[in-house]
Amino acid sequence: MKNRTVGIWLAIIGEFFWGAAGTVAQFLFNNYSLSPQWLVGIRLLTSGFLLLAFVLFIKKEPILNIWQNKNSVMLLLAFSFLGMLPSQFTYFMAIKYGNAATATILQFTGPLFIIIFIALRQLKFPRRIDCISIIIAMIGTILLVTKGHLNTLSLAPMAVFWGLLAGLSQASYTGLMEHPYEK
Repeated sequence: MKNRTVGIWLAIIGEFFWGAAGTVAQFLFNNYSLSPQWLVGIRLLTSGFLLLAFVLFIKKEPILNIWQNKNSVMLLLAFSFLGMLPSQFTYFMAIKYGNAATATILQFTGPLFIIIFIALRQLKFPRRIDCISIIIAMIGTILLVTKGHLNTLSLAPMAVFWGLLAGLSQASYTGLMEHPYEK
């Protein structure tokens, strides 16, 4: 029971920090002229060092073992450069050109891309509930970016572009997580 409680609290804390990150990024972009490239670089470097420190000092495991298995190296590089980096970069670019709220909503089009990808990969039409979800999400996204006026965008086109790319990269990030870590 203790592990479950700790897990729940860690999930809550993680979501709190994830949500706050978008708002803080918007503040930094608007008030300090920081670039998304710089912010993503600092975030990924810092989190990488924190994860390495956790593994080395808390878990007390050697941190270089991952480099001994070719499959692990390939998975790590794919996850880093095809998953994490584009997911972070596109999300923060959407914030730069729009705002944190709309960037987050557009990023959450990721499941739509996952449903479409799975349907194409399996050569099967999505389930009815998936189709309904896609339709509702698309209507919501269209209403968000047009504010109900279908002939104009209420967001900067670059915000919509980067936001939808954030959704696509979130889908690729999730797809890369599908493969188990191999020792």
